[in-house]
Amino acid sequence: MGRSHLTSGALVGAIVVAVFDVHDPVTAGGIVALTAVSALLPDFDHDDATLPRWFGPLGRLAAWIIGRVFGHRGLTHSLLGLAILTGALAFLPLVLDAPRWIPLAVVLGSAVHIVGDCLTVSGCPLFWPAPRRFRLGPGFRTGKVFETAVLCPLMTIGTAALLGSSLDGLSIPLT
Repeated sequence: MGRSHLTSGALVGAIVVAVFDVHDPVTAGGIVALTAVSALLPDFDHDDATLPRWFGPLGRLAAWIIGRVFGHRGLTHSLLGLAILTGALAFLPLVLDAPRWIPLAVVLGSAVHIVGDCLTVSGCPLFWPAPRRFRLGPGFRTGKVFETAVLCPLMTIGTAALLGSSLDGLSIPLT
């Protein structure tokens, strides 16, 4: 489901760019990219997930430890986890000379991931450590043709269309 999380994060990042009328291509690209990558963050509780694999053996070890302590789709897929992440990131622009949109993009990407997982048959434990899992709708199974052949391409097209309309004055040579 990594592709779905990545493309849904990119789409939400593009929506933010459009809604907040961001015209600077570097900022727009940063928002979209960071929201997309952050949509992989909650799965840092599973050592075979996309983001831990990007960080190699240390990333996989960290994810394995997180998974053993909190379980897969535990703390990192809950409102408590989002609150902890939000609180930790709130200080980032104060400590580092970083743009204020960075914490927003990370939290938004993580929230998109959780909503996406709530659309699956497994759902998410939104009020972890309470074990009840919440689902939105009837739930779909991940890794099927609909997800990879329909949803991901549609979200990619939506992202490109939103960015194209937001950055309409930008000339990008394709050759």
